[in-house]
Amino acid sequence: MKTMKFWSIRIAFLILSVSSFGQNDILFSHYMLNPSFYNPAWVGTEPQASVTMQFRSQWLGYSSTFDGSGGAPNTQLVSAIVPVKGIVSGLGAIIVNDNIGPVNDLNIQFPISYSFRTRRGQYSVGLMPGFIHRTLNGDDLRPNNPIDGSITQNRESLTNANLGAGFVFNSDRNFFIGVSASNLLRPAFDFALESSDNTLETSFAAISGFNYYFNQDIVFKPSVLVRTDLDSYTFDISLLADIQSRAWGGLSYRRAEALVFLVGYSFLPNNRLKVGYALDYILNEREAKQATSQEVYIRYNLSGFVFGGKKEVKTPRFTF
Repeated sequence: MKTMKFWSIRIAFLILSVSSFGQNDILFSHYMLNPSFYNPAWVGTEPQASVTMQFRSQWLGYSSTFDGSGGAPNTQLVSAIVPVKGIVSGLGAIIVNDNIGPVNDLNIQFPISYSFRTRRGQYSVGLMPGFIHRTLNGDDLRPNNPIDGSITQNRESLTNANLGAGFVFNSDRNFFIGVSASNLLRPAFDFALESSDNTLETSFAAISGFNYYFNQDIVFKPSVLVRTDLDSYTFDISLLADIQSRAWGGLSYRRAEALVFLVGYSFLPNNRLKVGYALDYILNEREAKQATSQEVYIRYNLSGFVFGGKKEVKTPRFTF
């Protein structure tokens, strides 16, 4: 266990040695509860099917100085994951709607992964093909020169294919680490304007953490998420306390951005329904933002829903 923790720290510092990361990728404060958004290999580690929803409002209450119509980022995510007993180990679908001012992105991705076990633990590799549909509302643009022909005043849309890939290792000693790459196809959205170069650069993410069993009722779950485009980086460091496998709460720090407070509770038998809430308190450049962001996390587990393999048969008296 000590050896695994040592290498977790070494790997994190290796990635952090790259300079500061511009936050142009979608972010979620509940990254540790839905890691398949960042890494497709996670869908092969899930023991049961689930549907997850996340709703994020960045800089709550922000209004633009020009017309007050808004402009703060807001993001909605819906994902579904199904374990598979066959050639692959997990399948999924992730739909993300992300809006930042005049730009709206609809991301649809289909993670698929394969897992295998060794004496050290479980290994998973995954791919995430998909596409991005980007819409630019030209009416929301405010050019310094109204007759500038390079700035569209229309509603324009483009759709491009995209691809992600990832790897995850889960130790039998409650340690995990995953690394992934997104935007491998570097989709570009120039809207037929020669002066515009809006390419989504390939970025990389690493998630690592472990479970520390404090006593029979409380489990501490530290984790770290590092994101980089190899020119700059950012990271989230988090600590959650799981109480009797029912409730959780904790703190997270996002580099040069915010301190995050997280709470959650599980409902229904076998904790099938999980509901969480995150409040980000902005620490940097507050004069250009609102003081808080918020996020809602909802997950519902679908017990016994598996593709392939032997189906579970239920009768009034037996399950076999």
